[in-house]
Amino acid sequence: MYSVKLMKPLLNVKEEIISLKNSETTKKLLLKVLLLSLIGAILTALTVYFSSDLEMQIRKTGETDIEKYKLITSAVTGILGLFIPIVTITLFTIFSWIFFQELSFKKLFIVQTYSYVIGVVGQLGQVLIMFSLGVDSLYSPFGLASLSQSLFDSKYINSLMNCFTIFSVWSVVFQIISLKYLSTRSKKNIITVVILLNAVSWILLAAWS
Repeated sequence: MYSVKLMKPLLNVKEEIISLKNSETTKKLLLKVLLLSLIGAILTALTVYFSSDLEMQIRKTGETDIEKYKLITSAVTGILGLFIPIVTITLFTIFSWIFFQELSFKKLFIVQTYSYVIGVVGQLGQVLIMFSLGVDSLYSPFGLASLSQSLFDSKYINSLMNCFTIFSVWSVVFQIISLKYLSTRSKKNIITVVILLNAVSWILLAAWS
């Protein structure tokens, strides 16, 4: 039986994924996904709370009790953030399964859960940067958004460049390595599918933001 963990697979990919591949059953998946959702919700709320853009938008409305509205907006966003990990992991798993139907849906779901953990680590780093330096996510030292803003005036391009971070690259590499051990597909096939799925998600995320 394979026990789902959140951090160990990121540090020891080969051993964990091979163990997952050889297992017939798994445990603690639901518990870890719920924990990930809770952590993600808290980090999402904090990201919104520390956003200077939110404060400027509140000031434009003429509201004087800025702190109150920041707390309310952060709380609402945090509640919605509870569902973001589950929805994101599920959608990625569904689209991955279309290309890797020889693998079980649950094992693909676990791989995408681990991949999402990397994003949460990046989100934690971003919150710490926002708290300590008082800068928004577009000025994160982890991505290309800061450079992009000096070259382009397009909000969409800057948002798209904000998706390219050391953590998004780490996530893509993790997915490729994991699927290499799980799937019988060629390495070229795996790399193509993983990059394609992630690229589409970045494009949609940039458009939505």
